[in-house]
Amino acid sequence: MINSIAFFSTEHQKITRKPLYKTTLLKYLALFYYKVFSESGEPPLELSFIAMENGPVAEEVYVGINENAFNVAEFEIIKSTTSNDSEQIQILGKSYNLDFFSEFEIEIMNELIQNFATMYKNNTAIIDATHELRPWKIAWENRGKSRLKKMNDEDIFDESFQNTLASEHYAIYKNLRDISGAHFSR
Repeated sequence: MINSIAFFSTEHQKITRKPLYKTTLLKYLALFYYKVFSESGEPPLELSFIAMENGPVAEEVYVGINENAFNVAEFEIIKSTTSNDSEQIQILGKSYNLDFFSEFEIEIMNELIQNFATMYKNNTAIIDATHELRPWKIAWENRGKSRLKKMNDEDIFDESFQNTLASEHYAIYKNLRDISGAHFSR
């Protein structure tokens, strides 16, 4: 997770010449996570997502940034207050190590940066993209009166997922995860 945060913050800033805000980082992570998951049958990071009004939010990252739990060399978190007393949180990337990611995952990360940072004016396009994620749509529609709802990762798969190599890979991944209880971090 640390290296993905550092990658997105570093590369976004290189292209936009603007810092990456927490809200946009959360969108990059969700798009990365679900794109890789839907195509490979295995999530690239151990994250859990909740559906909020402006899209999916990785709980571990949201809480970690808000509570200053990340004390790492790969990025810095800058908190400031705006003129209307709202808090702005910027993530400034310093370094990252892509050795933890497959070529496919790196390709997806670069694709996301090219798609959203290259033409970045505001985060409307990336918000729209996260609102198209099937797990977010399903959770948001079923939230009732709540302002947030836990997302089900398996909702990324629709009927066309059945009998694919990715579905077979997911079945193996899920069984191994369930019996091992192990977690990993990138």
